[in-house]
Amino acid sequence: IYCSMSGSSAADERKLVIKDTEVTSCKAPEPTYGTGGGVYIVGENCRMNVKLSDVKIKNNEASSSAAGLCLYGSHGATTTADSVVLTRVTLHENKLTDTGARGGAGMVFATYDRDSAITLKNCTVTKNESKTFGGGISLHSSSSGLVCGKLILEVSTVSENKAQNGGGIYVNESNLVMKNTVLTSNTATMEGGGVYVEAGTFTMKDSSRITPSSGADGNAIGKNEVFLKNGKMITVDGALTGTHPVARITPAAYNTTTQVLTGGAVDTEHSKFTVTPKDLGSGNTQQWEINSTGFLQKTPVVIDSSGDAWKKLKDAVAAANDDDVIIIDGAIKATNSSGGKIEIKKNLTIRGKN
Repeated sequence: IYCSMSGSSAADERKLVIKDTEVTSCKAPEPTYGTGGGVYIVGENCRMNVKLSDVKIKNNEASSSAAGLCLYGSHGATTTADSVVLTRVTLHENKLTDTGARGGAGMVFATYDRDSAITLKNCTVTKNESKTFGGGISLHSSSSGLVCGKLILEVSTVSENKAQNGGGIYVNESNLVMKNTVLTSNTATMEGGGVYVEAGTFTMKDSSRITPSSGADGNAIGKNEVFLKNGKMITVDGALTGTHPVARITPAAYNTTTQVLTGGAVDTEHSKFTVTPKDLGSGNTQQWEINSTGFLQKTPVVIDSSGDAWKKLKDAVAAANDDDVIIIDGAIKATNSSGGKIEIKKNLTIRGKN
């Protein structure tokens, strides 16, 4: 399906309704411009009014972008969260075939307008595959250097999608808002199995959860985690009611100056997030967590006074890395059987429990 909406100004409304429809096994194979294998909707100099409901877009292919669905606001086109709404839309097993593809196997939303928005309600985005970015969904601005457009995901599921970066969702110079939405089992061969935030903003609300991987992949990069480029954060303005943890974050840089959460509820919600351990090489890792201001901090090692506390402290110092924090809970005393003196040849902080 291809639909081009054109008007003489942003005040001109153009309407499209698709409902109770299945779009399957279509292809857009042209190597440079192969976009919108299943459905391609583009607007120019108009107010786009698009309603898709009870639509299945599956098993479609494209070489370049949007194997399943492309929503594109070209020059002069505007959308609102109420004017472009997808309800009970399924995007399933759509595939981008080119290794140089621009991304978005399931769908792409791109616009030149900074204030445009679209809404997905009760939608399912599953098993889509991109060889580059955005296995499930790709969001990006068409105005270089400007953050344009917002996608609101409400009561939806994004699962088992694959990409090089951003297996579930890829955000680049755009805005993503998740409300009561769950991401599960999305993977990336590099980073951001769940969500990859290159540029723009990402907000989590209500019961939204990016279900952390478990078992042997519990701390693996590319396994349904959130990857944040330097300076990018997750916005949290209210209580997150999803099962703890609501997401695992992989930062581009592990520093105490790295902020990964922002918003009015960070002080109460920060403990609901976990951080992928930093890989130190040779099988060693370093544990990090998020403090009440949204910044990274090394996870302290706590030594209590039970048992042979002096030996536990000595072992902790020996195993520590520069800038680690060791907290002593209670009184620790050396005895003849404690194993001797503790030598500190690293930059460590050792303090009592507050």
